[in-house]
Amino acid sequence: MLFVTHNLALVRSISQEVAVMCEGRIVEFGEVDAVLEDPQADYTKKLLSDTPTV
Repeated sequence: MLFVTHNLALVRSISQEVAVMCEGRIVEFGEVDAVLEDPQADYTKKLLSDTPTV
């Protein structure tokens, strides 16, 4: 199944793998915890830093 969202908390709760896209291209792909805890792509790092925390 493909699920498109900007809600990273939701991604973490419903997915096992994630693909981060920028301008229509996949810039990072992997297991959710690995990508969200230790992002390698600059775009992923920016996306995570811009995400508000509760």
